[in-house]
Amino acid sequence: MKAEELIKIIFDLKDFKCPLNISKVCVFCEKRCAESNYQEITGDFFFIKKTINSALLYLKVPTSDEIERSVLKYVIRELIHRYYFLMSSDLEEYDFALLVRYKDLNIRETRETIEKLIKWLLEEFPKDLFKIRMYIRERVLKTLDEKLRSF
Repeated sequence: MKAEELIKIIFDLKDFKCPLNISKVCVFCEKRCAESNYQEITGDFFFIKKTINSALLYLKVPTSDEIERSVLKYVIRELIHRYYFLMSSDLEEYDFALLVRYKDLNIRETRETIEKLIKWLLEEFPKDLFKIRMYIRERVLKTLDEKLRSF
């Protein structure tokens, strides 16, 4: 599934007042009333928990080695500190989670940021990750070569 399709799914939210007067968004509610329209959608690199007024998108960014995993962890940690709607994943097989609430979609800047982040993380970042790994590998080999020549 492409980034555009994921965005369309998680942005399809409605304003909804909880009939049980629970203050949290439906995706975090344990009651799972019928009105919340709770759904789970799974793909190769994502898992979505979706309700009428909120969605939780779990993403797995493909990595090929420990260098890429370390870079990914660093980037995710930095993004989580920067954006309130990004969080660490409570599901071990996913790298992070993104919470989208109906009220977030009414703020143009937030909506655009979420959309841009999803597209970048799914489409551009894996390419950037490969370039970073190649750069790191080249620098390490060059440094080791310099050190070995000194003997």
